[in-house]
Amino acid sequence: MPVANIFVLFSERGSVNRTYRQYSGSVTSCIGKITGIVAKQYELNPEKIIWIEHHLPNERYRFRNHWGEETFDLVELRYDSTLKLLINKKQDNKVLQTPFKDPKWKPLTPAKALEIILTGKL
Repeated sequence: MPVANIFVLFSERGSVNRTYRQYSGSVTSCIGKITGIVAKQYELNPEKIIWIEHHLPNERYRFRNHWGEETFDLVELRYDSTLKLLINKKQDNKVLQTPFKDPKWKPLTPAKALEIILTGKL
């Protein structure tokens, strides 16, 4: 029986604490690192993952010129099977290398995002 696609939804709160942000960054800026960690931690097949980035509505936060609107994006990444996730455990688990490269974001309507979540299909 073939393995169905699974989706991973990353939700950006929009008001990230400055101290926290200087060490880790936003979901958008760290997408390659985060996807590498999630795929390894949960032993996911990289070819079967659908990545979705979500931004909650926040009147004080502007994302892609959308003030106060909830947004969803399909995140497409190139998977390089020759690279392994490398983490430096001596430096606060800093990600040194990730197999997920060249992210591209494609806006989704809330209805399309829900459809992907419910069906596991693009």
